Amino acid sequence: MFEPHEGTLQLKHKFQKAYNWLEKRGPAELKTKSRTEFVAKANITRRGPHTGEKVIRFMQDGKEYGRAYECCWGHYYNCNRTRIGMYCTALDNVVGWSQELYCKAFIFAAKAHESINQKFPGTNLPYIVHINLVSMEIMAALSFEDDLDGDLAIQCALLHDVMEDVGIKYDTLKNKFESKVADGVNALSKNKAIKSKREQMIDSLERIKKQPKEVRMVKLADRISNLGPPPSDWDQEKISKYKEEAQLIYDNLKDANKFLADRLKHKIDNYNWEKPTR
Repeated sequence: MFEPHEGTLQLKHKFQKAYNWLEKRGPAELKTKSRTEFVAKANITRRGPHTGEKVIRFMQDGKEYGRAYECCWGHYYNCNRTRIGMYCTALDNVVGWSQELYCKAFIFAAKAHESINQKFPGTNLPYIVHINLVSMEIMAALSFEDDLDGDLAIQCALLHDVMEDVGIKYDTLKNKFESKVADGVNALSKNKAIKSKREQMIDSLERIKKQPKEVRMVKLADRISNLGPPPSDWDQEKISKYKEEAQLIYDNLKDANKFLADRLKHKIDNYNWEKPTR
């Protein structure tokens, strides 16, 4: 006979993260490592010793085969000695952000930037390369914190330039995605009515600081991606100004995410590229 909470699982996410993810997206159809199909649901316990507690139920063909309370999360067996480890592991592997939402935002961004034949600065590569690099930084950062809205962060990363560069309207983003995504992208977009580029950046940073930290993270990730070798037509003065601008971003947004802040600081400290002689 197995004991309650016997065995330990190495899970990446806390119970609350998994529960919040399920609560937001609804029941998730998943498969265990052995390819057994099941559905994970977020519920509130209605009776018994755990009345009122949050619970994740694991269902097969409409029948409950196991459940995990917060005290059970991370164990092979739950309070009732039911084996739940394979279900918890499968759920843990998908928590964080939605692949469907990623694909939706990625395709939208790719089409938008392709419509103006936009290129990754300094190359002949499509601009979606830059978008991918920013998204990659966000994905890496998401693995270090449990209380982040991965869907918001990744969608804003994928869409962060469609308003400023392509001219996509706020209402279009709001109707296609959530209003909080449109709000985030709007804050990440500079106001071209402001003549000074420095003032444009200051205005954008002030608006970004009023957004959730997931949006602030996107700005950090964006500048990390942009601090590669500058375009060949930049002179040293422009390079220096760009480095100063990166420092301004760091100073204003470093508290949003330590992982990305450290990455950006390293990039700034090593941004000493010199134009090659011809």
